[in-house]
Amino acid sequence: MPLRHTDADVVKPGSVSSLLAPATALSLTATPSHAGTVALLCKGDCGEIRVGGKPHAIKNMHWHTPSEHTIDGRRTAAELHIVSFAADGKIAVMSALFDQGTVNPLVENTLDAMEDMADLSTTAEDIKAHFFSGADVGCGVYKGSLTTPPCTEGLSWVVTTKIGSMSRRQLRHLQALNGGHENARPLQEPFGRAVEWLEVSL
Repeated sequence: MPLRHTDADVVKPGSVSSLLAPATALSLTATPSHAGTVALLCKGDCGEIRVGGKPHAIKNMHWHTPSEHTIDGRRTAAELHIVSFAADGKIAVMSALFDQGTVNPLVENTLDAMEDMADLSTTAEDIKAHFFSGADVGCGVYKGSLTTPPCTEGLSWVVTTKIGSMSRRQLRHLQALNGGHENARPLQEPFGRAVEWLEVSL
């Protein structure tokens, strides 16, 4: 979905937050996904995302190349999806965008785990620093759908607008792990969906 972000957008605090406390240690394991890519599944408590006051437990992370969202009409090189579920089955996906640039140490560790189908141990602080470029980020929030079949509607999307970095080598490695081809859904029209712009403290 295209996101158009201008200085005139109203910024509203508080309706989205990520409860990744500084001491939170995350343990994930790499596994092939139904979409032909490699996903990282949470082995225990990986924290939660709150959307509209409702907690959603983080369950898995996976990548798309190029990005599935555009900001001001531009796709980025890659997009990370952090998928979470509420007790009633509702889904929220937090998205981080990446462009080609400098080496990202957490991306490197993630790629190693994906290649070896091994475990990844990291911390909330590392995720904030290396996937979201800090603890406070702007984001666009809207109701959408899964980007892979069955493309279920009614998801809450939280798309951060601060773009992270990974090296050219890391990007090529990620593309290879995703089967050597692009795995981003074709860009969808907004179909009247409203995007709410927020500042989020992770």
